[in-house]
Amino acid sequence: MSGTLIDLLPELTRRRALVGWMLASFLVTFLATRAITRAIRTGRGPFRNAKLGGVHVHHQVYGIFLLLGAGTAEFTYRPATPWSDLLAVLFGMGAALTLDEFALWLHLEDVYWEREGRSSVDAALVAMIVGVLLLVGVNPFGDDSGGSASVTAVAVVGNLVFALV
Repeated sequence: MSGTLIDLLPELTRRRALVGWMLASFLVTFLATRAITRAIRTGRGPFRNAKLGGVHVHHQVYGIFLLLGAGTAEFTYRPATPWSDLLAVLFGMGAALTLDEFALWLHLEDVYWEREGRSSVDAALVAMIVGVLLLVGVNPFGDDSGGSASVTAVAVVGNLVFALV
């Protein structure tokens, strides 16, 4: 019998492994980035702000390049293990570096250490929660119970609209 849950187990296990790599690298990179930026701010440690032509280069720039590179490689080549694992790690790192400066996107100014900078931590927490939900198998768009994915998508979008209002 094809298409049963038993047939899908290796694929589901593989997907969870990739989400696990992505989530672990996200968490480690986010915590390391916070520690390094704190050290830079207090003047301790070997790290300094990166400048290019006198312009401060925020770490979200490196994150964006990691996201673009890992995403492009995944979609273009669809590599097998261990390369897919590496791409998951790079994607998680890029997401952490980028979301750590979410407040910069939101306010269009450097508010990293101000009260408004808290939105970066909030964005990272939301990403972690989504990652954990995917890791444990909660996926509103991958309904294996026979329900309609489009109905689920409409429900999720509707709830997001209500939350925004």
